[in-house]
Amino acid sequence: MAGERPSIHEAMAAVMADVGAVGKGGWNEQQKYAFRGIDQFMTAVHPAMVKHGVFVCPEVLSNDAEVRPTKSGGLTTHRVITVRYTFFGPAGDSVSCVTVGESADSYDKASNKCLAAAYKYALMQVFCIPLESEKDGDSASPDMGTLDAPPRDEHLAEFNRLCDVLGLDTRKDRAGFVAATLGREEKWSKLDKADRLRVVAALKAVEDGEWELRFDNAGRPFAAPHGEPFEIEAGSEPRQEGMPQEAGELGAEQPDTSPGDDPGVTAAEDSASPSHDGPPRPRRRAS
Repeated sequence: MAGERPSIHEAMAAVMADVGAVGKGGWNEQQKYAFRGIDQFMTAVHPAMVKHGVFVCPEVLSNDAEVRPTKSGGLTTHRVITVRYTFFGPAGDSVSCVTVGESADSYDKASNKCLAAAYKYALMQVFCIPLESEKDGDSASPDMGTLDAPPRDEHLAEFNRLCDVLGLDTRKDRAGFVAATLGREEKWSKLDKADRLRVVAALKAVEDGEWELRFDNAGRPFAAPHGEPFEIEAGSEPRQEGMPQEAGELGAEQPDTSPGDDPGVTAAEDSASPSHDGPPRPRRRAS
């Protein structure tokens, strides 16, 4: 009939007739791949929806989140949101669909990403928007890990935890603490297991109150016994007491060292310092 408003089904069919294919206009610089963003879909669909009197209202049905470890030893929020989208037409009737958005983020953007993904796929599927060079989901089978898998580097995860507890910067102070503890500058990724254990053990002794956190003359943090006079030079190699000197020798028997073996340690100091199995100690200077 003349003047009768079209139903939602007629209006949606008209929108579909006006919307063309959507190509990959976005680019992920970090992971180097092209993608179709929510902006592209909204730009393609919005003019046709306005023209034919169609609008949409979202309703979140579920919002599930889980904190998971990352390969670098940090944490990320993995979130899944289920949303119902209801499309209304000029006549007041409606059609609904339900889609799911999934994302992971280390800060506060996980929900935003989920909602954007859910709406993008709602528009794509409801209006059957053609996709250029789209691969089918069955063309690849990802290698999935287990949810309860530990971080790839448990020593780094523990080091980062201790830094947070002790108020250290996990990146800036990590390099300094490693250098002051091991006596050399080395990237964490280049350390072997024995060196990582030494570094973590030194910081753990501070958390347990056995040792205290101090700084050398280069501003690098390191662990030292409470109240014991000491001096440590930037770049000098700390004396390892009760710990292996070579990588991979944890648990190995240590050679007997007499006071004369280290010209920087006096006989009195050597006899007054009990042996222990704790973290590496800074070099003490003879007065």
